[in-house]
Amino acid sequence: MTAFTPLPETPISEIPACMARAREAQKAWAALKPEDRAERLMDVARQLLIQGEDMVQTLHEEAGKPRVEALSGDVLTVIDCCKFFKQHLKKALAPEKRSPGLVFFGNRFEVQYVPMGVVVVVAPWNYPLQLSLIPALSALAAGNAVILKPASLLPRVANGMKQICEAALPPDLLQVVLGGGEKMGDALLEQNPDKVFFTGSVQAGRQMAEKAAARLIPIDLELGGKDPMVVFADAPFERAISGACYGAFANAGQVCVSAERLYVERKIYEPFCKALCEAVQKLRVGMDNADVGPMMRASGVKTVLAQLEDAKNKGATLMTPLRVEGNTVWPLLIRDANHEMQVMKEESFGPILPVMPFDTEDEVVQLANDSPYGLNASVWSGDIRRAKRVAERILSGSCAVNDVLKNIAHPGMPFGGIKASGMGRYHGVEGIRAFCHTRSLMINPGSARSEINWFPLTKTAETAIWGLCRSMVGSVFAHLGDLVRILKLMLKLRKEPLPQDEDPPRELPKAD
Repeated sequence: MTAFTPLPETPISEIPACMARAREAQKAWAALKPEDRAERLMDVARQLLIQGEDMVQTLHEEAGKPRVEALSGDVLTVIDCCKFFKQHLKKALAPEKRSPGLVFFGNRFEVQYVPMGVVVVVAPWNYPLQLSLIPALSALAAGNAVILKPASLLPRVANGMKQICEAALPPDLLQVVLGGGEKMGDALLEQNPDKVFFTGSVQAGRQMAEKAAARLIPIDLELGGKDPMVVFADAPFERAISGACYGAFANAGQVCVSAERLYVERKIYEPFCKALCEAVQKLRVGMDNADVGPMMRASGVKTVLAQLEDAKNKGATLMTPLRVEGNTVWPLLIRDANHEMQVMKEESFGPILPVMPFDTEDEVVQLANDSPYGLNASVWSGDIRRAKRVAERILSGSCAVNDVLKNIAHPGMPFGGIKASGMGRYHGVEGIRAFCHTRSLMINPGSARSEINWFPLTKTAETAIWGLCRSMVGSVFAHLGDLVRILKLMLKLRKEPLPQDEDPPRELPKAD
């Protein structure tokens, strides 16, 4: 079965025309009310539901995803995101009133969220629907047009996204371009988009950020991770075992928020390793009716095997059989890991999980933070207060308690990393506003002839401003006299400006 045909590569020469069409389409789209845009984005969800079976099958065939994984990780998350826009977009983009305070008393202030223009979204292959469409739809929700560059490894998935969006949205509002590699990225930047949202490796993200910075193009980066999973002795044992299996081996470990470092309190280290090993070996591996599918790239297999060899040379023990067939790697579980090993320091992005014991809370926090990455984490304990305390000490953009990995998909919670894991946030209200210019608006009723700090600059104004300073630093009640004088002065200014001081101005130096 071939659910979608491959999308042909886009000639780089067509990129200027793509940008021109996007800028034209964006004008009418930005003029719509937010609630009307939200309804059109729900049409994307409806089209995805109509063509969902074909998309799931395409993800299964082309990306090697188990069907349930494709459905829950890609299709469901996008539909949920569209529903979030329908429920919250109007409020998220509504102007926010701000207090004028004492200094600006009598004025009105509001913060407005204004579309940026055209956003370029560069997306990866591991969750090709979720990580392409959610940032793209977020940018659309804010009133922008989008040029989406999905992963070239999956041309059929790319065509499926293109067909779904074309059926739901106005022409040229979301355009899909494919292929071209680095040259395509450069061509897109040369058209000076108003923002770039990039998801991918740290190295590629740095290169894109450098090129965007040269053009002063704002960019959000969602990069790699080396996420810690911390299991205390009082954790729900069976749930933690299941969570470790899913967190480490979902999508064959090819998830930016995979559990890639497992720290288990020494009190339960031995029974936990034994139970986890048994659970891992029960996972079904392969293409059909499987829990764990093949890896997408042969280079990823080489990385996993190299990390395994390095760990074994440095004292780790492989607890599961080593079995590799093509790009399919059976889940690998390593015990007695330490931070001298590559598998504990460098992103694996594959089905390998190292396990390391710890003794104290302070020790495990230090271990969890001993990483250049800071994307996601999880803490497991029956003591929720302790789990929350530890979660708050871990340096990461997100953290889950007694759960793993899937918190990335909550449409209402901002997601993104710190340190080498990236910058910027998407999802939630913050993720909508991330694709907006924030504009400040001040409204003066215009009823006064002049202002205290306008010309002429007088001693009367100076005395009044000093009184305002005193009232702001000290007690307002202790400086009521100052405030009354200012109020009287403001009422006077409604009729006429302040008279100039009687002292003559100093004589200015004469020109040569």
